[in-house]
Amino acid sequence: MHWSYSQSIGGDLTQGDILLPTEALRKALDVAHRWFNDPKYLGFVVISQTCDLVRRDSGPCKTPYIEIAVVRPFRAYVLALLRQQCDWIGDRYFPSTERNRANDLIDRIINQNEASLGIYYLHPEAAIGLAEGSIALLRVSIALRAEEHYDALVGARRGRLDPEFANKLGWLCGNLYSRVGIKDWKETEEDQKTASAIKRALLDDGDGSGPRFVDCPKKFLDDIRKGTLKLQNATGPDIESKIREYAAKPYKEKALDAVVRVLEGQQVDAAVRTRIRNVLNSDSEFVNALRQGSA
Repeated sequence: MHWSYSQSIGGDLTQGDILLPTEALRKALDVAHRWFNDPKYLGFVVISQTCDLVRRDSGPCKTPYIEIAVVRPFRAYVLALLRQQCDWIGDRYFPSTERNRANDLIDRIINQNEASLGIYYLHPEAAIGLAEGSIALLRVSIALRAEEHYDALVGARRGRLDPEFANKLGWLCGNLYSRVGIKDWKETEEDQKTASAIKRALLDDGDGSGPRFVDCPKKFLDDIRKGTLKLQNATGPDIESKIREYAAKPYKEKALDAVVRVLEGQQVDAAVRTRIRNVLNSDSEFVNALRQGSA
């Protein structure tokens, strides 16, 4: 069992219990939240406080509603996340300069240090039914009536966060200004290798579905950021074509080529054409005029 999970999952519900869909849970969701029966949600995490979930003297728990947050595969959500947090060109394309920012973002998430986004990382663990790295979206939650659905939630429980990690769910209520200390992925060499593998799997485009980081000309990025170039709905080939277009020769080179073409059309000797091109290339008035014209 991975060290972020508890070995014991018995008793009443607690904050950090991991639920997978069962027939009883699906029926409970159908009552008022049937859209959360969508297959894109792998399961749910209980985010109500543990003290409110304890059933005393065989009676109901303190809270009338139990809050659960959705769980999604991290890989399936990473593109949407990067589009929100990084400079985005369109489709799956991001400037190569954004890769470090993306890497740092993933690093914060898997170390449970990205409080502002309300994302909680869940490591793959076969024993609780998580076949891949997943995330609980703490801002996407639903409330179920405790009196009616408590037993269905207990029956759907397959795992539980270790108490140290369950404390981090204090993020739920806007606990954005304090840091709960937990074990970090960088404490051992083996953990560092695992964290690196997680980031590579999320950010590499090996299967053609992940983010793609590409080198872009400065003017291309400037136009994307200013909104004068809009490629959010463009296809991958269209984006690559536009990048190549921006990567064409500088304005001065185009002007010099045009002069040479005119001279060639007038049948000016090749050696003379070359000398004229070289003179214009180093002529400050000519260069300054071009700069003014291209501004």
